[in-house]
Amino acid sequence: MSEIDDRNCRAPSGLRAQRGAALVTALLLLLVMTVLSVTLFRKVVGEERIAGDVREHQRAYAAAQTSLQFAENWLSTVYTGNLNTCAAGTTAVTSVSLVKVCDAPLYGSASTTSAQRAIVTEPTSWPTRFTYQPAGMAVGSSDTSVQRHAQLPGFHITSLGLGPDGRTPFYQVTSYGIGGNGTSVSVVQSTYALTAQVTALDNP
Repeated sequence: MSEIDDRNCRAPSGLRAQRGAALVTALLLLLVMTVLSVTLFRKVVGEERIAGDVREHQRAYAAAQTSLQFAENWLSTVYTGNLNTCAAGTTAVTSVSLVKVCDAPLYGSASTTSAQRAIVTEPTSWPTRFTYQPAGMAVGSSDTSVQRHAQLPGFHITSLGLGPDGRTPFYQVTSYGIGGNGTSVSVVQSTYALTAQVTALDNP
């Protein structure tokens, strides 16, 4: 019986080199695809997070604007001109008669520092605030609505005294709104002039 030379059963060295190169190429392609997939995933997650933050900010801003408009409308239609020493804490506005113009500014005197002004951006630290619930607004963690807000919007009104003409009273209205996650807070502020409409009796 003749012996078989195993050298005839081995793959040529060139073919083995090609197989090794194909394996390395496949592994490199797999690595590139993995890196691209991870990068794409992170980008999508980041964009979703940004979109969510923008949505929450818009909801908080809309709530703050609604609260501001309510306070300005109250000044022009209900307010009788009285200043009050507002009690510390939060007053829920269940009736327009509960709203007051406070005789003290929200954050101290006119010469207040920037550190004192910083409390404006944190409504829970306001010494006095009035909360207002717009019609149809869902509030609180017990509500499962997608459009719910974590807390009610609120406002503070203070007198700025008379304007340059010596007759027109000015008021500062500061309001805030909070988004659904409780971390998105928007604060808006306006200076509101309460002008009186005068009709000449000789020209009705």
